[in-house]
Amino acid sequence: AVIRYVKTPYNFPLARSFEYAILSSKGEFVIPLGADDGVFPWMLDILDEVLSQYPDDDIFQWGFAGYQWPGVKQNKACRNIFNVPHIYRGESVSCEYVDSSAVRNESVESPDKMYRMPTLYMTSGFRRRYLGKLYEKTGRLWGGINQDISTGLLNTCVYDRFVYIKEVLSIIGQSSSSIGCQNLKISQKAQAESELWDNKDMIGQSLQGYIDRMIPDTGGEVIYMYIALLYGISLGVLEESVIKSVNWSNAFSYIIRQMDISDDQFFKKLNALRLGGYKLSDGDCVWFDKLCEEYINYVIIEKNSDEPGQAYDEVMEKDRFTINAMAHGISNIYEAVDYCRRW
Repeated sequence: AVIRYVKTPYNFPLARSFEYAILSSKGEFVIPLGADDGVFPWMLDILDEVLSQYPDDDIFQWGFAGYQWPGVKQNKACRNIFNVPHIYRGESVSCEYVDSSAVRNESVESPDKMYRMPTLYMTSGFRRRYLGKLYEKTGRLWGGINQDISTGLLNTCVYDRFVYIKEVLSIIGQSSSSIGCQNLKISQKAQAESELWDNKDMIGQSLQGYIDRMIPDTGGEVIYMYIALLYGISLGVLEESVIKSVNWSNAFSYIIRQMDISDDQFFKKLNALRLGGYKLSDGDCVWFDKLCEEYINYVIIEKNSDEPGQAYDEVMEKDRFTINAMAHGISNIYEAVDYCRRW
């Protein structure tokens, strides 16, 4: 195995850094990962077999496990959880085709399903020729609002279907700041260089166009998906009539619930969202004001509720498990992968 480190020439935002890394890669099959994620030892053997069975397909998705690094502040009820739905033991692996428009429509209706789209991040990968088709159809590569959800939604517009591998091949790691390197000890020199680099002016940010700017970037993966939907329209891979088919009251209810009322820009962002909702629903905003009232009540109830304890039961079976990782001596992604190897 050969590991190459590539340094970006400028301080890029995350999506642009992914684009630079992918264009710098040399393999025929690319699997983008974050620094806090992992892959299982059997992944490459399975991919090698599947790719030979589907020579005409470019995008492949697979099942995944979930691991929460120590110290994660979000979702305390799942603190230290390590959930592996299946351990591969050499059995035959089956695949199926997934209809792209179906999974996109499901995601728009229920954003909790949006990671079923082929995001090309952690749970999916692509043949190199995919880059040519993506550029041919959109004139862009990783040009959307973020590196995963935006890419996944565009892929469902560019490709009619993709291959789903019915096996768990990777681990999605969730660390305290979403990048595993924040959990690693580095030298004082490296820390100083990192801080110096962070202070440089960033270039290459995504700029919203005349259609996708109707939804302002207030942050959060849910809003990124809806911005990506409008972005697809601006690129010509989706019809503008899609706007009329979306239940925007439902969409904004998900968006608002991801917002933080303690943010000092909260009401400024809320007003910007209200304007977006007004434009997208032909001037009707009664539904938006009702959503805001429901959100305030939701926050009050949540703030006054007791902090949840562990909300999952440990399960340990022959081919799957759900455990408290720290209780089993797992404190990082390497130990998580190795635990499964020895299972």
